[in-house]
Amino acid sequence: MKNTLLYIITVILAGIAHKSIAQKKSYFEIHLDTPYPVDTVYLEIHSEFTGGGNYLLEIEESLVKISNNGIFRFELPAKNEPYYISVHSPNTTDRKRNSWELHWLSHYLVMPSDNIIIKFDENKRNVTFSGKGYQKYNWRYISDTMIDKLIKQYFKAGIKAEEVIEANDLIRTRTLRSLDSAKYGLSSTEYKLLKANFIGERMGQEVLDLAFLNFHWYPESKYYNDRKEAEEYAKGYEKTYLKDFDDNSSYLTSSSSWATFLYHRAWAKRSYDNFKENPSKGSILEYLKLYSPSQVRDQAIIIFLRSSISAGKFTDSLLTHAKELIVSKKYKNAVSKIFEKSSMGSRIEDNFVFTDNEGKAVRISDFKGKTVIIDMWFTGCIPCIQVARFMPQIEENLKDCEDLIFVSLSVDKDKEDWLKSIDPNRKREDTFTYTHYTTTGTKYIYTSGTGSNNPFIKNYNPGGGFPRMVVIDKNGKLLSNSLNSPTNEERAKEFEKKIRGFLNKSSL
Repeated sequence: MKNTLLYIITVILAGIAHKSIAQKKSYFEIHLDTPYPVDTVYLEIHSEFTGGGNYLLEIEESLVKISNNGIFRFELPAKNEPYYISVHSPNTTDRKRNSWELHWLSHYLVMPSDNIIIKFDENKRNVTFSGKGYQKYNWRYISDTMIDKLIKQYFKAGIKAEEVIEANDLIRTRTLRSLDSAKYGLSSTEYKLLKANFIGERMGQEVLDLAFLNFHWYPESKYYNDRKEAEEYAKGYEKTYLKDFDDNSSYLTSSSSWATFLYHRAWAKRSYDNFKENPSKGSILEYLKLYSPSQVRDQAIIIFLRSSISAGKFTDSLLTHAKELIVSKKYKNAVSKIFEKSSMGSRIEDNFVFTDNEGKAVRISDFKGKTVIIDMWFTGCIPCIQVARFMPQIEENLKDCEDLIFVSLSVDKDKEDWLKSIDPNRKREDTFTYTHYTTTGTKYIYTSGTGSNNPFIKNYNPGGGFPRMVVIDKNGKLLSNSLNSPTNEERAKEFEKKIRGFLNKSSL
């Protein structure tokens, strides 16, 4: 009895201790020593899912600090699982995008209760880290710097397939060797996640290149007329990727890249089968079924669904099939939450307020009684520019349709960027910032500075890709958020045909 009571007390105390540790907040202090004034720093907390099948985790929360002394202190919400942050200062006209002056640290691993001081040394062009848990930040920054140098050294113009494969092998070997050297300053979880994150992203980018370019016998592939080079890549793929990876360890669900790596391996295997004229399993989802059921495969299926929306291939039947393959309750619930708004016929919520180009508040319900075509885009997006070439003609061709309105929805965070892009007096050759069409019949709105983190964008463009076309019927219900964007003449004709089909059905 005594032993039983002692055991119960021990378990309770351990639980209390674990809770107190797990819920401890993290603090980050950013020091900027710059010759030019910087009074604002952003710290972004990321969600666990990437947008549209890339290696950029979506932003869950964005924190902003303003300071006049170059020191910015952030208190992060208490969490009990590893997560990721990015840090940067504002993008201004006198500093290049993604340059040193923007103080970018992207997708850094955070453990609960980390307390970190980050110092940017402007003179030495270096970043140093101190505080509890600093070792993983230090290794990540040093390894990124090393990888950048190796890429510049080995990836020259005209590089051949065999050289690419050798260079990638060398980068992986050196980086993993440096991680092993830093291992003794890391916890077991930190070491395993840093390793998974590096392998997942580095090898994932390699396998994505193979899936998207080198195996596809398309004219835009740089190997279109060089079968020998493509075969060299196929050999490298066979050597490196036609083997089993550990996709079942539970810690991998906390990796920033492993689920996307799994998704890209399935995509590359399908492309490889097509290239080799092997019997195809079908869609990427069917290739994902080849991997053992696990929570990280569940994550990969969700990434596949988000990518399907971006690719204009999302359907209710695809969603149903994908949900049947998901094994964990957590990710079944995640699928329902992320995609419940994407089903045909779901009612568009009306708690979203946008701003038009005259400064007036706009709601989607303002267009009730009309079929609404919403074009989501941002300044500088190349496919958005391609859409911009065809939308005015589509609008002109559909002017015989009653109760149809075109809405241009920009996710630019900077209002001035948006207004410049829709200024009809600015010719495209005058500035790269001009990306969008202007017509007298289009309603121009933007997300009022919230960017792609806007709740409407998250609900109705869960794939996170741009441009994205959303069609809403006269009763405020979703007709489609997975139409192929009209980026070329063929797609423009297809888009117009589908819109007429929607209008004909609604008139019955």
